[in-house]
Amino acid sequence: MKRVLLTLLVSASFTSWSQCETNIIASDTMVCPGDNVTLEAFGPSPVLTTTFAGGNNHRGNMFDIVALNSVTIESFDSHPVGNTDYEVYYKVGTHVGSETNAAAWTLLGAATNVIAQPSGNATTIPINVGITIPAGQTYSFYVTSTDVSVSQSYTDGTTAGAVFVSDANIEFLEGSAMEYPFGGGGAVFSPRVWNGNINYSTATVVPTTFAGGNNHRGNMFDIFALNSVTIESFDSHPVGDTDYEVYYKVGTHVGSETNAAAWTLLGAATNVIAQPSGNATTIPINVGITIPAGQTYSFYVTSTDVSVSQSYTDGTTAGAVFVSDANIEFLEGSAMEYPFGGGGAVFSPRVWNGNINYSIETTYLWDNGATTAQVVNTPIAETTYYVDITYTGCSTITDSVTIYMDPNCPVGLIEGMTKHMKVYPNPTENVLHIELDQMTSEPVLHVYSGVGTLVLTEKITSQSQTLDLSSLARGSYILELSADNYKEIIKVIKN
Repeated sequence: MKRVLLTLLVSASFTSWSQCETNIIASDTMVCPGDNVTLEAFGPSPVLTTTFAGGNNHRGNMFDIVALNSVTIESFDSHPVGNTDYEVYYKVGTHVGSETNAAAWTLLGAATNVIAQPSGNATTIPINVGITIPAGQTYSFYVTSTDVSVSQSYTDGTTAGAVFVSDANIEFLEGSAMEYPFGGGGAVFSPRVWNGNINYSTATVVPTTFAGGNNHRGNMFDIFALNSVTIESFDSHPVGDTDYEVYYKVGTHVGSETNAAAWTLLGAATNVIAQPSGNATTIPINVGITIPAGQTYSFYVTSTDVSVSQSYTDGTTAGAVFVSDANIEFLEGSAMEYPFGGGGAVFSPRVWNGNINYSIETTYLWDNGATTAQVVNTPIAETTYYVDITYTGCSTITDSVTIYMDPNCPVGLIEGMTKHMKVYPNPTENVLHIELDQMTSEPVLHVYSGVGTLVLTEKITSQSQTLDLSSLARGSYILELSADNYKEIIKVIKN
């Protein structure tokens, strides 16, 4: 089956962006009837384009990004010369001097079978970056093809470390190019200009404190949302390099400090490189938790290496507001051994040291009523899906993606091929008569709405039976007959 990634994105100029751009990524755009398709909508976010001029190529590029204001790097689009696999890494500070030092870098993710777009066009890399760069700091990224037979196009630079392109929030610097992985034992070429798009969001950062004074493995704390916000990520204050886990729960953490079952793991990160004491250390775990206005959610941020602690500060009053802004309140919390106290004492009040990186909520409304950014649909015929995206400062934006039927699907899957099922009358008022020219083991009839939502399921028990559609609204529906490895579809209309 053909697998592609589709990005619907309004193009940006080299030095500017429209804050109301949106896009949708589909896991597949050509499928067989009954296949699941994951659609993910992305709300407005700035895009900085470097260039797609090409002129040279190699497996990977390293480059620095300087944050003029605090931003979260969400993802990258690149410029591969063919279909390939990708990896994305990051490190705090410049890449210069660490081009061949794999230990200095943290892997953010890998993607297989990335379908290259025509030369001069952006190819989406479906890897969530989710790295917040505080204002005034430099972070570096390594974007690389992992197939040593496929390169990505880039452009020769003029001055290593020079600002090649910028906007009001970030500066992109000329970098380097090299073989996979980390030079592969060969030469590093510089200056080189990575070709692609930097997709980012402007993050709001609330520092608690970096005063330290005490330490233990982990901290639990509550965040109260004055307005609806999405917690994007955390920066912490470890005393050394370590591994991290981040958990959350709805409501206060008080009373659940040692109850692991009450918490949901959001992610784990290995080899997090500690910054000097008093400075923020990025935890490369995408949190992505939206706290509705007026509600309290709690988080557990912990080192998982029991020989390495994170610094915190002794509090004064458990549950008191320690710091706040116009949108969130951060409350004094607790500290404990890993995991969930480790059978030992829980210390309170304690003030977790770090940054809370959040964004104002983006809302989504799909045509099937779903309100999450990501949805799973099961199209039975060619279908266009729509989503309304609302973001503060933008009018509601409607975006769409069309999923097509693969003509190479097995016989019986595509409407118009050999049929074993007959339905009548069509259109119908309420009752459909269904006749099969043969019976197979345990056939099942599924009824889908026009946008692929399953609305009715009924087992077929005889070669001739009826189907009651009286509970369904007027409109077009797709009937799917499933039996063993056979599927057949028919479109019906209810008047």
